Amino acid sequence: MQIVTIFIINSKRQLLIQKRSHQKGGKYGITSGHTLNGENEKNGATREIKEELGINIRKQDLKEVFKTEINGVKYNLYYVQKEINLSKVSLQKEEVENVYWRTVEEVNELIQKNEFYEKQIEAFKIFEKYMKEELDYGNNSSMGHKQWM
Repeated sequence: MQIVTIFIINSKRQLLIQKRSHQKGGKYGITSGHTLNGENEKNGATREIKEELGINIRKQDLKEVFKTEINGVKYNLYYVQKEINLSKVSLQKEEVENVYWRTVEEVNELIQKNEFYEKQIEAFKIFEKYMKEELDYGNNSSMGHKQWM
């Protein structure tokens, strides 16, 4: 089994987070899901984004952040930089109640308030570190990384 988690980030360095539906626990989280039988990670990631948010993402635009395997389960973290008009998303209401742009600091506040989906906190922390180290998130003067151009 494979699980894909996709961080969508805009040019303002905000993350697209979901308010999960009541039947999915009602907490905030990141777009994520399981790949289908025989489906590769990038196909699974683009399918999950399309299913949950109604957004088309090209596989080649997904950047790998982290990959690991624990007890036979493969975990794949990706990010994509994309400007998305939130009024144009088409939510899968069984899974997603709403979506928001939030800063890393605001997501950390949700974690502190126990309002963020527990199973995704570690993935968020990995991505937060990646943003600082690889994407020059700590440099406020510019994005500082060619992938942002």
